[in-house]
Order: sequence, then C-alpha cells, then structure tokens
Amino acid sequence: MKGKMSMSAILLILVVLGIAGYYFYTQGAISTQTFSPTTTLGAGEVIKCGAGTILYANVVAYNPLNSSTDYPPVSVVVTDSSGNIIASGTTTYSTTTKTYAAITVPCSQDAISNGVMVYGLAGLSPNVTSGASGLKSFGGGNYVAADLVVPRSSELWLVTRDTALANTSSSGYSTVSNKITENAATAMSAGETRSFYIDVQPSGGSRQFGSDSGGVVVAIDTVDATAFTDKALSLSATGSWQLTEVACSMYPNVVSQLSANRCYKASALKASAGLQRIYGTLENDGGTSAGATSDPIIYMCDVQYGTDVSGARVIQDCFKSDGTNLGEINPSITLDNS
Repeated sequence: MKGKMSMSAILLILVVLGIAGYYFYTQGAISTQTFSPTTTLGAGEVIKCGAGTILYANVVAYNPLNSSTDYPPVSVVVTDSSGNIIASGTTTYSTTTKTYAAITVPCSQDAISNGVMVYGLAGLSPNVTSGASGLKSFGGGNYVAADLVVPRSSELWLVTRDTALANTSSSGYSTVSNKITENAATAMSAGETRSFYIDVQPSGGSRQFGSDSGGVVVAIDTVDATAFTDKALSLSATGSWQLTEVACSMYPNVVSQLSANRCYKASALKASAGLQRIYGTLENDGGTSAGATSDPIIYMCDVQYGTDVSGARVIQDCFKSDGTNLGEINPSITLDNS
C-alpha cells in the first residue's frame, strides 16, 4: 500500500541507527545528553557476561574553580569491589564542550553485581588534583557515567613571620626550591618557648593545593628528640581554614618519607580564599638545649589519589612508598635554632 513502510525497511533503519550510535559511543565523543549503551535492559533484566558483552565507564573531568569552561585531561582508573585496578584511560580535554570518554571495562560478575569505582588521579602535566566518583552500578545496561570534580592544582607560597609579623624567611615566598629556612637562628635553652606565624597561599589563580577529598596534611619532624619531644611543636590556624590534629599513621608514606611524628589535617587551600595564617609554638621540652642540628621541619603535603608502586591499587596519600609525590611538590619550613 502506498505511503506505508514495510517492516523489513523499518528494521533496516533501526539497525543503521544502532550501528551509528554504537560508533559514536565507542569513540567517547558523545555527551551525557546523547550517549547510549550498546545494551539496554528491560524491567527485571540483568546484564550477563558472554561473547560480545562489553562494559564501559563514560567519564568526564571538570574544574569548578575556573570561571570559564574547563574540562581537563585527567588520567583515570576503574577499580573493582576489592580495590583492584581493572581499567584505565584519559578524559577528553575541552574548553567548550562536556565530552565523555568511553573506557572499556572487562566484563565480570563482580563488576555487574558490586559495581565499580572511578578515580581521577592527580598529575603535574597538566596540574590537576584528584577525585572519585563513588560506587557506580551497571544496573541499567552495560555502562556507567562518572562526572569527576578535579580542580586544577597549584604549588604553595610560604613565608614565616615573627610575633610582630615581620618576615623571617630566608627567601621570602618560595615556589622554586619549596624549602624555606628562617633567616636567623634562635637560641633555645631547655624549657624555653617561642612563637611564630606561617602564611600560606596557592601560587596560581583558579587553583588549589590539596584535593577536595584528601585536603592537606601538615606534617612535623621535630628532628632532635633530646631537645624536642613529639609534642614540642604545636600549630593552629587563625582564620576560616582550620587545622585538626590526626594520627600520622593515617598516612604511612608521610611517616616513612618525612619522619613525621606529629600531623594536622585541613581542607584544600583554595586560591580564591586568599592568604591563610598558621600560628605556631615551639617548646624546648626535651631537657637539652637546642643546637644547630636541632631544627624542626614543617611540611605542607597535598593528599591525592594515585596508584601504588605496583600500579595495581589506588592509594590516598602524599607519596607512594618509594617517595614519588602523588601531587605537587611538598614545601617545607625549617625552624632555625642555634
């Protein structure tokens, strides 16, 4: 009959559309409004692994600190319910369009039953912090979608000040060596106490130091136990950005790499929040006068997601166990004693 399309013609059109949709999907070039899985499920159906079954993680990374559109290229890993890395890829960079990258995930009953986690890893090329998706389920088909919030990262400016707020840093703000020593040594006999300030601020605009999930760890190595016990150096913040003391054992690689014996935790330092000030008190409580080799060190560490040395699992720390930074260089301040 004229004007009507045969069933075979309709099926042919549907097949062509399906193939076209699959092509764009596997290229990772379709945004959340238009990407579709290669397999959809009806009510009560469950996806099963078998010949031709492919799972995907559609992932995009977004920097919320930039006033203009910024989707940075971020290294991504996908883990199973036991935390093992089962897939990896890179998100699509764009300053105009939200575009998902399709990462192939091996089909397994564990992934289908228990879901997967998607992590964006910190990096220095480009400088980005890390982020995680939360548990993602393949309940609706053979794909999951993950929008990762990964602000751009920045080195940290540091300066030490005395109680009159005079600059006591040997090199002022430092983002080159990231190591600052006070410009004059202070004599400290047993039982004496001195106070100081540290000003900190990310060096780049629309950026931050530390990830949203991991924040910042301020780690202390008191160096000389005969002059300074583990509790000799105390820190607190004077503004909205606050420090909370935590057990250094929460960050085993910080302990092993920095010999940290006292640690404080804080949220990420955002450039938009401006300068933050830390108040410190050092007491010579070890029973012996401090000497030239009795110089406690304060480290600022950005806590990030990264892979362990084996590359098989995700960790959240400042370092890998071999000393490799997971994020930015960790700056330090040495308190100079004589």
